[in-house]
Amino acid sequence: MVVIQEEPVVQSLGFEQKVDKIMEENMFSGSILLVEDNKVKIAKGYNMANSETMQLNGPDTVFQIGSLTKAFTAAAIMQLQEMGKLNINDSVQKYIEDYPYENVTLYQLLTHTAGIPNLTAFPDFISTMDIPVCVSENIAKFLNKPLEFEPGSQFAYSNSGYILLGAVIENVSGQSYSQFIEDHIMSPLGMGNK
Repeated sequence: MVVIQEEPVVQSLGFEQKVDKIMEENMFSGSILLVEDNKVKIAKGYNMANSETMQLNGPDTVFQIGSLTKAFTAAAIMQLQEMGKLNINDSVQKYIEDYPYENVTLYQLLTHTAGIPNLTAFPDFISTMDIPVCVSENIAKFLNKPLEFEPGSQFAYSNSGYILLGAVIENVSGQSYSQFIEDHIMSPLGMGNK
């Protein structure tokens, strides 16, 4: 996070020039959007989006959002609970056939307290992360591994738990994860860029 502080050296610069100076000093690479009172103040990119193709970052550059998908997943789970299709205190077994641990709940998956080994911490993760696999193949990588601790007793960040929640969304809704997110979050909020 870059914090813009008023400094005597840049007092004479305009706001956008101050931002540009800070981005340059911090070697920032990405895009920014600054809005005040529903008016866009700055929408621009800095440095390269792709150094191989010499593509510059711009205000419309599309970035992978990584773990931000967890917020969408959690929102979808809560929407399904509001619809009466699931309860976050239920066992994962109720929604995923052959899940081996009856004492792991959806709530524990949401809060990273289930004890499920984190798939992205596995030794082969980096070498296999770009190989496309379906959800069930991803789940199979950690499904029968022992829990790292008693569910609910500790916190340990786990991408695996959110992979399971994605499968729950698909099983309960009858839609693909992406279609559910589109229909229940993206479209209602007018979020057109994906």
